[in-house]
Amino acid sequence: MNTLYLVQHANALSKEESPQRPLSPPGEKDIWQVAEKLYQSEQVEIAQIWHSTKLRTKQTAQIIKETLELDVPLIEKDCLSPKDEVEPILKEIKGMQQSVMIVGHLPYLKYLASTLINGNLTSEPVSFQQGGIVCLEQLESNSKESSLKWKMRWIQNPT
Repeated sequence: MNTLYLVQHANALSKEESPQRPLSPPGEKDIWQVAEKLYQSEQVEIAQIWHSTKLRTKQTAQIIKETLELDVPLIEKDCLSPKDEVEPILKEIKGMQQSVMIVGHLPYLKYLASTLINGNLTSEPVSFQQGGIVCLEQLESNSKESSLKWKMRWIQNPT
């Protein structure tokens, strides 16, 4: 794998408005606009879209898939919740040869990006925004020890 797209789900309704917390109308609009910009730029190549078990991530992933006209699977992962450990996904990423989009939550995405870019959970090399997409690119490496070093390539946030 050489490209990883990290997406914080778009704005959702509060628990008081709906216990399942689906996307809010402004959240739907934001993610549609971000995905439309990517579609027009032709910057994105994705083999799979992973999302958490929460409705708002599934809806965000679906809007991106439809807008980008992707014929790729949406894969629900139960290890992408806000406070989950990043190790299980790091192991999957290490063995992949395809670009993947992960639609998830904070602080999980912050920890994942920090681990990939800086090798630890404590730094904040990327600023996430609801409905925003962060593109990470894997750096070339011949050693197994540094094979998970990544850099931020671009960010696309709602306007």
